[in-house]
Amino acid sequence: MSFVPKFVLLSSLAAILSGAVMAQPEPRATRARADGGEIPDAKGRTPSEIAADYARQGASAVARQAREARTLETRRQAVSVPSDTDECLAYHRSERRCLVTVGEFNRRLASDTRWTETLRDSGSQTDQILETRSKLLAALLEERYHDALVENPGNAGRLAEDAWQAQLAGTSAPADDEKLRALFRKHAAAFGPRREVRAEFLVASDSAFLDSLVGCMLDTSRTDGPQVNGPAGKRCASGPFFQWVKPRPEELTEEWRKVSRDLRKGEMSGIARCRFGWFVAAATQVTEVPGKTFEESRPVLAYMQGLRDPSAGDSARTQAPPGAAGNRAGNGEGRDDPKVRVWLLPRTASGKDRKPPSPAWTDTVLLGALRLRLSDLPAEVACQARGLLRRDSRAFLKSRFGTWYFRAEKNLPAAPNGKGKPCDEGPVARLPAPDIVSLAAEALAAKERDFKRNFLESRSGSGDASGSGDASGSGDASGSGDASGSAAGLPPMAQWIAENVTLEDNALKRF
Repeated sequence: MSFVPKFVLLSSLAAILSGAVMAQPEPRATRARADGGEIPDAKGRTPSEIAADYARQGASAVARQAREARTLETRRQAVSVPSDTDECLAYHRSERRCLVTVGEFNRRLASDTRWTETLRDSGSQTDQILETRSKLLAALLEERYHDALVENPGNAGRLAEDAWQAQLAGTSAPADDEKLRALFRKHAAAFGPRREVRAEFLVASDSAFLDSLVGCMLDTSRTDGPQVNGPAGKRCASGPFFQWVKPRPEELTEEWRKVSRDLRKGEMSGIARCRFGWFVAAATQVTEVPGKTFEESRPVLAYMQGLRDPSAGDSARTQAPPGAAGNRAGNGEGRDDPKVRVWLLPRTASGKDRKPPSPAWTDTVLLGALRLRLSDLPAEVACQARGLLRRDSRAFLKSRFGTWYFRAEKNLPAAPNGKGKPCDEGPVARLPAPDIVSLAAEALAAKERDFKRNFLESRSGSGDASGSGDASGSGDASGSGDASGSAAGLPPMAQWIAENVTLEDNALKRF
């Protein structure tokens, strides 16, 4: 009797519990999976809506950054001075040397966006550009002024030199003499005499054309113009001026170095082959640097002890070929680095104060072509040529090396996704790894400049060192009379500029 009620009770209890469970609302997650919907957050937004919102914000930020970058680049191009990199913007009259070149001006503009960020969209763009150019040139001249303070042999300069020598003596005194002598013997060649040659180059794809051109330049009876833009840049008969390449150190190929290093000043080499054409070198400046004794080298030797010798490791840091826009294995030898026909004509200018003529394919009748891989060309040329040949099998462009013409068998394939970087972001040629002596000497020279600048600027009489030239003599060179009278009462830097510097206003106002 007792068993049945218990069973019934238990059954009823199970039914009640089961009913209670069945009566509970379905969990939200279970309901979301069942009907394919999403669970909103406290603000009513679903995960998909949140993700889409983040994606829109990210795309908007990328687009905004791209617009800002394009704006800055447009402003940089507007402010940069459109002229040859070696043209002088500020000239030291008494020392007869250029203080600021167009190349240095434009490089500083490209490396420091502060100069272009200040331009406004309203107002006269011409006035803003001229104002920005003037401010940047003033900043560069301020650096030259501080250099003049350091280099000035006057009383303040001698005090700065004495203070620096005392600083050096205190630094190198604790050094072990035997260790320094061992370093000196190990790097004897670096401390010995050396010869520095600065050269210019004339480059073409045809050796016969180049030989004829050089012969014409040397035959003064066939020329009717003065020497321009190089040691032999003459006009041949009624033809154009051919301009010589003034390469940056990182652009020097090994062949250019070998041919030019033994030239005497004013001497021209024979015709030689380099990776992307034929060339002639002409030495414009030769400096014989005397060797240094152990005592003279002691400060550098002491500084060397705290440096790691780059030749002891880091074998990967080698000179990238100036023509390598990427190695052939990486680019795909038959795909992105094909062999193409290349014509190279030296840079030309039709006459004084005239722009060089636009390149035309008829120019290629003057010279023969070479069959080269794109990686054989200078890095920036190879990058630009690759982009042009993706759109057409024929292309030409102008560079510092000359006028290039390219013809491929067919258009190059489009750039893979994510690999179409601007040419100024691509790999560039690098100088050979500096030796430890050069590293120590450069670092020590930088410390010396900073030390002397700080020393002179901290002295109330530093302005006495500002006039590094003969004021009365410099006035005649500028055509403005006696500069010392007009500079009286000016702040030291303004006085130094008034007494010593001639500004090339026409170049600064060029558009």
